[in-house]
Amino acid sequence: MHDLGHHIMIHSDDDRVLAPSDAARRALAEAVYRVAAPFPLLGFGAADNHLHLVVLCDRRQAARFAGRLLCALHWALDLPVAFFPVRYKRLADQYHLITAFHYCLGQRNKHAVQSDPYLDASSLPELLGLRLVPTDSITRVREQVARLGRDRLLGHLGAEHLEPASNDIITDLVVAGRGHLLRDAACGALGRPALVGRSAHVVRARNALVKVLSTCCTTPQIAELVGRSPSQVRHLRTLARQPQLERAVSLQIALRAWLLQQHPDLVSTTPTSLPMRLSADPQLQAPANQHP
Repeated sequence: MHDLGHHIMIHSDDDRVLAPSDAARRALAEAVYRVAAPFPLLGFGAADNHLHLVVLCDRRQAARFAGRLLCALHWALDLPVAFFPVRYKRLADQYHLITAFHYCLGQRNKHAVQSDPYLDASSLPELLGLRLVPTDSITRVREQVARLGRDRLLGHLGAEHLEPASNDIITDLVVAGRGHLLRDAACGALGRPALVGRSAHVVRARNALVKVLSTCCTTPQIAELVGRSPSQVRHLRTLARQPQLERAVSLQIALRAWLLQQHPDLVSTTPTSLPMRLSADPQLQAPANQHP
């Protein structure tokens, strides 16, 4: 009988936090997707000191994937320690597959981790259209977790609804001096650490942000926000649209606006207190005596 798949668990030898910043969490996700390209990845999610993944393959392939991933994570995260031996659990049935999938996405909430507000260190952003990276796992989730709805995925994020940011939301963020959140939204949409430089990803993210801001901001405002001259902004406005990326940027902006209202210390550069858990929905967490 062919294996349905495996649940993989990874953590460092000394249990240190794997990715203690937005940039590191995005680097973790990029490493997972890069290594997973030839493997049937279903989903993944990290808490502070460990990473869970589900791959739909036999034990030998799962071990090959995990071995390559450990090397990639070591370099991507600049870890000075080795990893603890990888743990594998064979998926017993379809119920186990679905439970393990949600268990991966629910790591932040399950462990009450007070970081990763955008769930960058998981495959959730792709499933919600918040991040665009090369992966076929979205199609795999649609086929293998066939009854999954967007509302269930939003439960992992903590929000009941998430739609592209309105002009009022964007204007309020600009007026409030939250330009860093707008820039980070563009970065998050492509999994980049910062909107700096001339790499292809940064150029795409900056161009998309300019188009999103153009609906409600003046040229001088946009120029200040994206670090370009007014003449450069006028030129960027004439470039071809990137509908999917612009939508992802707009969704990322909406997520930050929601967090700023509901959990301000999660997105503040100078937090004044530790935040409450984002989601306490018991359906998003597998009981200890279940498969994962």
